[in-house]
Amino acid sequence: MRKLGLILLGLFVLLMVGCNNQGEQNEEVQFIEVDIQVPDKIEPNESVELGALVTLGDEKVEDAQEVKFEIWEQGQETEHEMITGKHVGDGLYTITKTFEKDGVYYIVAHVTARDMHNMPRKEVVVGDATAQIEETVEQDEQNEESDNHHHHHGHHHAHGTLVIDFQKEGSIKVEQSTNLKVIITNEDQPLIGANVRFEIWKQEESKHEFIPAEEGNAGEYSLAHVFPKEGIYSIIIHVEKGSLHEHIEKTVEVTN
Repeated sequence: MRKLGLILLGLFVLLMVGCNNQGEQNEEVQFIEVDIQVPDKIEPNESVELGALVTLGDEKVEDAQEVKFEIWEQGQETEHEMITGKHVGDGLYTITKTFEKDGVYYIVAHVTARDMHNMPRKEVVVGDATAQIEETVEQDEQNEESDNHHHHHGHHHAHGTLVIDFQKEGSIKVEQSTNLKVIITNEDQPLIGANVRFEIWKQEESKHEFIPAEEGNAGEYSLAHVFPKEGIYSIIIHVEKGSLHEHIEKTVEVTN
C-alpha cells in the first residue's frame, strides 16, 4: 500500500508540473504592448512630457530592459534624436522634450522588455502645421488603400515617399525554406542598390539574427530562410541607402 501511495503521489506531482508548464506556455502567447502618450496640444518652445505605457496582458511592465524615444521632424530623415526614457511607475516610461518650431514630428518608442521588442510610431503636430499633417494623412490613406489590394500577400509601410511592401508565403512551416521578400519604392520608383537586412528572432528568445537580403528585380529584395522552431517570430527589415535609413517590424507565425 505504501508503494502504491508513493506512486500515486509521484503521478500527482508530475500532473501538477505538467499543469504549470501548460500555464507557462499560455503566457508565452502574450506580447508586450506599447502605447505612446503625448499631450493633446503641443506648442513650440514649451517643455512637454512624452510617455510610453508598457503592458503585457493586464500587467504593467515595470522592468523593461530599454525604452528609447526616437524623434525627428518630417522631411529631416537624417537628423534623428534618441532619448532614453525614465521609469516613473505603473508601466510608464517618460521623457521631457521641447520642440523648437512648428511642424509634423515622428516619435518611435523602441521598447525591449521580457526578451521582446516593440517599436510603435506616432505622428504629432507641433504648433501650426495643419497643412503638412493633412498631406501626411492623405498619403497614409493611399497606402492603406493599396494595402487592401495586397493584404493576402504582404503589408505596406510608408515613410514620407518610401514604401516598403513586405511579402511572404501563405503559411510558414518549421524547418522548411521560406521566401521572405520586400518590394521597396521611393517616390514611386523602385529603390535599387539598397542595403537591406532582415533581423529575425523568436519572440520569447533573446538571440537575434541579422541576415542580408539579395537584390533581384529592380526594388525587390529577398531572403530564403529556415525557421528552426515553431512559434511567433519578429522580423525587422532594415533598409539603408546613402542618408536613407528606414525599418519596419512584422511578426510571422511558424507552424509544424
